[in-house]
Amino acid sequence: MGKQASAHRPLTVEEAGRIYAALTNADCKVVAPDRRVSAFYKQLCSTYPSLDAPSKAQAARSPWTAAVDVSKSYVLLPIAFSRVKVVLPTVVELARSLRLICFDPQGPRVSQNVPTGSASRSVLQTEDGSVILNASAEIIAQQVSKLRAPHNSFVILERGRNRYIQAQVNARQKWVLEYRDGAAERHFRASKPGLPDVLRCFVAFADRTGTWKDAVDWKQVTV
Repeated sequence: MGKQASAHRPLTVEEAGRIYAALTNADCKVVAPDRRVSAFYKQLCSTYPSLDAPSKAQAARSPWTAAVDVSKSYVLLPIAFSRVKVVLPTVVELARSLRLICFDPQGPRVSQNVPTGSASRSVLQTEDGSVILNASAEIIAQQVSKLRAPHNSFVILERGRNRYIQAQVNARQKWVLEYRDGAAERHFRASKPGLPDVLRCFVAFADRTGTWKDAVDWKQVTV
């Protein structure tokens, strides 16, 4: 589990992977010191003690398979496989509360707070926390196609303040597709879209072609 101080813009999965690889190879210069990292580790240890905790009872509760690699810049967490489903959500939520970036190399996925007012042309974010800036049509198709209920069922593509298209799929592979054009009163939902419709609309929305509005039947909804 990689842990890094927050950046000025969202990190993509690929960027986070390169940082993680550098940290595991003892290249600590890729991240800057941040006092929130120490606060993160202190709070995490109050829930999940380190292996060298003062008492044997505390150490026995530890979910780590080895000593945690911690510095002023990052924390690397070796989570036992049997404890991942319980521990990882706590780690991610704590990181987000401190506005820090959390990378899971097993996903791979990035969990982070996306800064508002980004200068990027578009920001694609999935429910698992992955963020991709200015995604290509191929990447958009990959991210949308891999959505599965219930743990990674939602994707949103933002193209400025209150201008976005979003989609969600349920366990029966039924899709909800919506877009907002600047204000709550301009929020629309597609009528019975399928995966091909979702893909076509997302790609066209990113390209700013305008053809996505004609790809399906839209109805204005109150949100």
